Amino acid sequence: MCRTVCFVVFILFTLTIQAQPTNQSDSTQNNAILRQRIQVVTLTASVVDKKNNPITGLKRDEFEVFEDNIKQNIEFFTDIDMPASIGIIFDASASMEAKLSKAKEALKTFIETSHPEDEFFVVAFNRQAKLLTDFTDGDEILRKMATIKPEGSTALYDAVYLGLEKLKEARHNKRVLIVISDGQDNCSRYKLGELTRHIKENDSIIYAFSIAEVQGGNCGQLCQMYSRRTMEEVTEVTGGKAFFPLTLDDLETATSLIALEIRRQYSIGYVPTNPERSGQWRKISVRVLPQTKHKTRAQKVIARTKDGYFSLP
Repeated sequence: MCRTVCFVVFILFTLTIQAQPTNQSDSTQNNAILRQRIQVVTLTASVVDKKNNPITGLKRDEFEVFEDNIKQNIEFFTDIDMPASIGIIFDASASMEAKLSKAKEALKTFIETSHPEDEFFVVAFNRQAKLLTDFTDGDEILRKMATIKPEGSTALYDAVYLGLEKLKEARHNKRVLIVISDGQDNCSRYKLGELTRHIKENDSIIYAFSIAEVQGGNCGQLCQMYSRRTMEEVTEVTGGKAFFPLTLDDLETATSLIALEIRRQYSIGYVPTNPERSGQWRKISVRVLPQTKHKTRAQKVIARTKDGYFSLP
């Protein structure tokens, strides 16, 4: 049997295996083709220390992958710095007015730290989510950002939903959403449950920067708690992370760290030991083995990847 398995970052797909009988006595099967659908699961894993600094230089045998608590055989592994397709979901509601300049500076730092071949688009949102610019380079993104004038309310869920749809047109296999907002959703058409389901059905990493707690915001304590929980829910399922900077300078530091993290991630591929594809949710976890040969192991090592996937037929 001749088997070819191609691993592509952030994509679940199936391959066809063709096999010719080796026993010549099976003459009735000389022209038969055995077609077996193999589902390849590809993961993007971030490994960071407790300060969220990326940990690089890890090898294949230092990782373990589990699907529904069953260890999987890693068949593909790389830590190559690959370009990404990145959607920027930017809050243009009225409450952002005092924070707009610093938020744009943070975004500029993020773009300048990113891979030179990355492509970007921007979805700006207030009472509605709108594609501000299609896929383009970082310089054009920054020019378009200068046209944003904050007004209106906050359709955050609609904007993230639109960003996920736009990423389906991406040129690169690594797909990321960067969300910058200072408040909770208050006028989206989509509900949080609908958005969460859509996130699980996609293969994109989401990072969110909630600046609701920055001085000058109009979000009270209960609002802040709800905003935190929402941001954590929509990011952690993807292997991303939510950040809650207390100052606008902290926002710039956080976006810079994430730009570096995206460039220093590990790509891992495996064929699930469970061949059934009933549409059920499969839980995934990644573990980095504790080995004393790495100095970084003296620190807390955090490995993040998407929570799982639907085993669709």
